[in-house]
Parts: sequence; C-alpha cells; structure tokens
Amino acid sequence: MDQDEESDVGVVYLHEVGALHSLENAQGETTVLFDERLEITIEPTQMDWNFAEPRVGGRSLGAEFWPHGCPELDDDEVLALCVFAPFGAHAENPSGIPVRLANDWGLDPATTVQIYELSKDTGVFVDAGPAIVSEQGDVIESLDQGLSALTWMIGAHNPE
Repeated sequence: MDQDEESDVGVVYLHEVGALHSLENAQGETTVLFDERLEITIEPTQMDWNFAEPRVGGRSLGAEFWPHGCPELDDDEVLALCVFAPFGAHAENPSGIPVRLANDWGLDPATTVQIYELSKDTGVFVDAGPAIVSEQGDVIESLDQGLSALTWMIGAHNPE
C-alpha cells in the first residue's frame, strides 16, 4: 500500500509522548505535568512498570485525532484524547492514577466529564470513572477513581 493510500480502517494516528519524566528518585506521590492540558499524580512505588524504568510520558491531543468515534462512549462527545508511556504500566493500588485536564472547553463548574481508558488486554475503552470541573472552572479532575494503567485515555462529555 502506498503511503498516501487509505485502507478500510481509515487513518491511524501514532503519537509520540515527548520527553519521559524520570521517577527514579521520586518519593511519595509525584505530580507530572506533560503539557499545558494534561497532568497526573503518580506514586512510583505503587506501579508495575512492566520491567521498564520508572519513567512516564504523556501527551494530550484534540478530538480531531479521534474522527471515528467510539461505540463505548454512547452519545458522549470526545473532548480530549491522551496517550501515555510506558504503555501498559499499571497501578497496583485500587484507586488508580488521578488525572487532571485543563478545562479548555469552557465547561461550567461542577460539570461531569466521563473518563475512559483503553484496556491493554481487550483493546476496548472501559469506564475509568467520572471527573468534575473545579469550582473555579479551570480544571477537570478525576474523582474517586483514576486510571488503572498508562495506555490511552478519552475525556468525554454528554452535552445534554
């Protein structure tokens, strides 16, 4: 297939995460800011790094990089798509990895955004719990549960 030819599956975007942040000397919970939109809090000793060094990378992308929708999201509108590395490193604690996104969409305070993560085992997006827009309206934060693994994440909102 030529580089400019499209197949039946459409266009597949592969994104680099940029620099990996070393967590080798981190003590306790560590907040990592990946770009102007995406931030996580991670406890390096509570992660299974899959034989990788304790380093983490991430990048947020606009919804235009997710043109085909996702059946698991029902009628929710995709706001953000995020990718993490090392792919598949997972949290050993049940509360997962808390996520924060800048509210670049102007959602009202207390608006709920649903977080979905890609299951490394099944390749299906699964519910990773709700997130809520802060009182100040500038940040969307995961609530009781975070990501169980570093894979792909979607932040979605039902505008109704």
